[in-house]
Amino acid sequence: MGVSLQLQNGALYLEEYQSDGSLGAKVPFGTTDTISFNTSLDKIEHYDTEEEEQVRDGEDVTKRNITLAVTTNDITAEMLERAHLASTTDLTQTAQTDTDVVIAAANHGEVNELGYMDITAITVKDSTDMTTYVEGTDYTYDRKWGTLIALSTGSIVDEAEVHVTLSANAITSGKTLTAFAVDKKEYRMTFQGRSSKGINEKHVFEKVSLALEGDRTLKTGESQYTSLSFTGAALKHNGKYHTITTF
Repeated sequence: MGVSLQLQNGALYLEEYQSDGSLGAKVPFGTTDTISFNTSLDKIEHYDTEEEEQVRDGEDVTKRNITLAVTTNDITAEMLERAHLASTTDLTQTAQTDTDVVIAAANHGEVNELGYMDITAITVKDSTDMTTYVEGTDYTYDRKWGTLIALSTGSIVDEAEVHVTLSANAITSGKTLTAFAVDKKEYRMTFQGRSSKGINEKHVFEKVSLALEGDRTLKTGESQYTSLSFTGAALKHNGKYHTITTF
């Protein structure tokens, strides 16, 4: 079963769950006109947990999953930092052409910072410069954020020295993202706006685990981002998954 909510002039708010189970301050988290979520039932072995609702169907035990996809606009650096989803800094970068970068020890699965963002071209070789590695087989890299990961399935051995030659665009001084939360954090997520039928609605997902995906490009010369996409799952908390209030 899938549901897509279309709310006009919607606003998104996050409250982070603390280690003691309490909620932190409500953080405004941009505006959005769409939030989608899907519910599914999966067969599992029997066990008890608050986060997963179990339904017996004969001898089968199932759990309810709610997956979320959210795109939010006009995110600021302050919003991301207050929600503990990312950190930011001021950055100026001159254009780069065939610039050499050495990764001293490329461990499998480890994110290596190349020192330059908005990369336009990249070549990755071994320490002797005799072997050229293949993207997608030996390594992956994030063009926008200038990071490289060695793949265990490729030819790069663990802790190998890797030579990178890259070109990159110039970046004007301004706020940019420098780090993302590695682990998904849990929030109460509130989405408030006007439905297509003209009804004001507030949707509250009691416990949501979010991860950042998609485009993370800065608006030129501003501290806001064009849009950010998040995916996650809504978990059962205090007997609830999702509540809707009209007003």
